[in-house]
Amino acid sequence: METSASPLVHIEGRLLVFQDEKIEASVLRTINSTYNPHKFSSESNETIERILKECWKNDLISTIDIYNVGHGNADYIRGPHRRILYDIGYNYRCYPGPKHYQTRFWKAVTAIRHLKPNCVILSHWDLDHIIGCAYSQGNVFDVPWIAPHLVASKSEKASTNSIRLAHYLASTKKLHLVDRTQPEQLIATIRAKKNVKIKLWLGKGKSICSLKNREGLFVEISGSLHVLLGGDVPYSCMPGSIFGNQIDYMHVPHHCSSMELRQLRRLKNKGKLAAISTNRFKNGNLNCCGSHHDALERVFDKVMSTIDDPGGNDEKNLSIQLSYQNKYYRVR
Repeated sequence: METSASPLVHIEGRLLVFQDEKIEASVLRTINSTYNPHKFSSESNETIERILKECWKNDLISTIDIYNVGHGNADYIRGPHRRILYDIGYNYRCYPGPKHYQTRFWKAVTAIRHLKPNCVILSHWDLDHIIGCAYSQGNVFDVPWIAPHLVASKSEKASTNSIRLAHYLASTKKLHLVDRTQPEQLIATIRAKKNVKIKLWLGKGKSICSLKNREGLFVEISGSLHVLLGGDVPYSCMPGSIFGNQIDYMHVPHHCSSMELRQLRRLKNKGKLAAISTNRFKNGNLNCCGSHHDALERVFDKVMSTIDDPGGNDEKNLSIQLSYQNKYYRVR
């Protein structure tokens, strides 16, 4: 039901029965024309920056919540008055593992339903970063959404689900797309209180592991603490200046999958925490790249997966929470 576009005929008990009929050619042509991802237009970096400034209004960053959504992504940047939601996804595939893992996962999904952001930033359009909107309240669609363009070339395709979401947001004038073909990497810089800056970056370059999402959006927060919310952008597609000294807290990009680690190994001082959004296989092994995980352990004091949060009392949302006010993090 989350991703299907088949017409629902009726319900027999709990069985959903769908109609299995071919679509007329003329109707199919209209659909393909309407949902052509190349029809969406990008906006200037100046416009993107202005929208972000209006949404944040120079508020204080108090906390960042990294939700346990399995092999997905959902980060909530919160201040006393303003909030930015960075991705609204979850693990939409079969969720393996013990029953208590599934319970935690659904609590996080329930928490996402009640979020009230002033702005949504999508790192990219994969389902594990957007499908949480199927459970969110309607008012999440009433705020600006900033995302990279669905495609970067005429030959590139986009998923049907991402086009549906983009088309709806565009129809309500809430969609603001970043040009993925531009040479600039720094898209916007907005200020928060206490001399903190929030920077929105566009990934550029190549990855030897042929990962997608090289042109995704990621967030850097600098000030008394240095935080990197990596989305799915490989390290090799991030500017080298980010890795000059240390990163205090990092939401590890692309769920700690295999990628070029040269940039990561450049960090001179150890950071405090690297958080990985992923799940575990049925055999109990963490769903991540071993060499990537080992490299993280060398440059961070603590490496934690959201699914392994030991807090126990996770009735509200189960998240790793980064607190700025007292310069420490705590795990819920």
